[in-house]
Amino acid sequence: MPEVASQTFDLVAREVNATLAEARGALETYVEQPDNATLLERCAKDLHQVQGVLRVLEIYGAALLAEEMEHVAQYLLATHSERKSQAESLDALMR
Repeated sequence: MPEVASQTFDLVAREVNATLAEARGALETYVEQPDNATLLERCAKDLHQVQGVLRVLEIYGAALLAEEMEHVAQYLLATHSERKSQAESLDALMR
């Protein structure tokens, strides 16, 4: 049984990493194409999905971090027209 649990966890970890890579890719593309707010929506959606998975797995610290990152992405979406104020938030989210 522990081997099955380990394999399942490895599979979930790979999917979480892939989703985080997609979120980062959307954010990096947004930096290059700041008029495309859909990219920020995608980033926030991916972060929300990761947060949910981490909560189900009871990895609360990482889930909290993903939640805060999602909030930053939503803030960027809300301030989409004010690009000058986004620099620090974009920098923090890309770390």
